[in-house]
Amino acid sequence: MRYIIYFALFIGSLHCSAQKIEDYSLKHSMKQDGLSMTFTVLDSDEKGIKHYDNRKIYYWYKSQTVLGTQGGSAGQLLHGAYESFYANKQLCEKGSYTKGLKNGEWNYWQKNGKLVKTEYWSNGRQSGEQIYYSKTGDVQKRVVIHGKKITEQSGDTLIEISKSSKTVTLMDSIGRVKSVSRYKNYLLHGKQETIAADGSKSVENYKNGEVVVPKEKKDRVRGEKKPKTEEANTSTDEKPGFFKRLKARFSKKDKADEKSPEDKKKKKKEPKSAKTSNATGEGATKKTSGFFKRKSE
Repeated sequence: MRYIIYFALFIGSLHCSAQKIEDYSLKHSMKQDGLSMTFTVLDSDEKGIKHYDNRKIYYWYKSQTVLGTQGGSAGQLLHGAYESFYANKQLCEKGSYTKGLKNGEWNYWQKNGKLVKTEYWSNGRQSGEQIYYSKTGDVQKRVVIHGKKITEQSGDTLIEISKSSKTVTLMDSIGRVKSVSRYKNYLLHGKQETIAADGSKSVENYKNGEVVVPKEKKDRVRGEKKPKTEEANTSTDEKPGFFKRLKARFSKKDKADEKSPEDKKKKKKEPKSAKTSNATGEGATKKTSGFFKRKSE
């Protein structure tokens, strides 16, 4: 029984020592470009990357060298904690990798220990708030990345970038907006606003980098009905159509052929004697003409 216990303890110690040896084999320390680095690599037993993303940079280790390659690797991928130091033992970089891609929070320092920048990564892409510091270690600029939208604030300037458009907002020391400029494909495009100290605003419209000249405003508002006088004037000024002109021409001829109402009234007022005299005269002429005809025959 005693020998069995000793044998079990011996096997357990061998397993622990083998695991430690394996962990040490994944951890590396080296010098490169004047920096001392400590990092771990991906275990060969773990699944690597089948398909690389050409938009991402993969960091890998081979022949005492750490390299970064866009869309590929040819060695052991960095996986786990990473640190680099200056010659004066001051921290230079600190972060972590996941299968060759930067992940989580990364900090960068100057040789004097002042922060240079703080980045946040998600699976090889910058995401969230990125902070940039001045030489004295004060916050100089903040950049917030959400997908394809980037918001950048530096001092009194706020820049918003989304795809091909960009908006630049300038503010005074109190935080009041002084001007808003809008761009598209690096050219002024859209409303350009300028706000004075008294709050008055002036707006100019741009299109593809050129000023849009405003059209003259019409007196009559769109949708408003014309007054009757205007309608009458416009109807008289407008030239009538072909069929209307044709109809008017024929109606004039018909009126000319018809007798006027004054002539009709005159006929009604004529006395009977005049009518009889006219009739007798006409009959006499007819008779005489007939008499002369017979005589000549």
